[in-house]
Amino acid sequence: MLSRVNALVHVDDVPRIEAYRALVSGAVVNLDDQQCALYATMLHHTLWSPAKREWHGQGQDRLLEGLELLHRESAVVEELMQVFDEAHERIKHVSFPLAGSLADLPIRVHARYSRAEMLAGIRWADVDTGVAGQVAGVRFVPRIQADVFDVTWQKSERDYSPITMYRDYAISPTLLNWESQHAAHRDSQAVRRYVNHESAGTHVLIFARESKSWEFASARPFLFLGDARYISHSGERPVTFRWELQRPLPADFFTASEVLAG
Repeated sequence: MLSRVNALVHVDDVPRIEAYRALVSGAVVNLDDQQCALYATMLHHTLWSPAKREWHGQGQDRLLEGLELLHRESAVVEELMQVFDEAHERIKHVSFPLAGSLADLPIRVHARYSRAEMLAGIRWADVDTGVAGQVAGVRFVPRIQADVFDVTWQKSERDYSPITMYRDYAISPTLLNWESQHAAHRDSQAVRRYVNHESAGTHVLIFARESKSWEFASARPFLFLGDARYISHSGERPVTFRWELQRPLPADFFTASEVLAG
């Protein structure tokens, strides 16, 4: 399990740091609380999903089983606690909670998340649902009535096929250019839902990262950009969208998009 410690070095918001510290340290936690259970699920998938393990329970019992196994690994617990102790110094951006019907989610705008954390945090994956292989960049999450996109500014031919080299980039700190999946056409159900999301009462949530790789062995985590609002669309397969963010991008992240987009 020591190899999984680096999968958490990106954690950069105080509520998550403290939640993970409590879970890892063996402190008494209330898994009947939705946010606590979601944090526990995010941690569970980060530590355990890469391994093929036979679990004896489901739901909350599986979360407790995973925590019990973790607590037996004293070296791993020590390393993780050091990571969380140092995490406060790595915080680069002020993060913000979501509001309204999404306020109970543990994900915070302008914090970074691994794909496993993202899928658990948006309630796409629960503790009994595997996250391995879930690499699609778009998904509709019925539980929270939200379309969730994850995008990578700089794509390499090694990691992406020609039809998935989408032109996704920031036009300004609040305006994004985003291309739909190639299979989506202007009259498809997904595209209609994107266009009409405000009148339909659904959300559009966007995660983005500079590139797939970074200095650690795990894939680069995504920065959560928060809620977005439809502005316009054009073209066909892919359909090009303009989205307006509720909160401006952090300056360094906008600059990275400008540089990588050329």
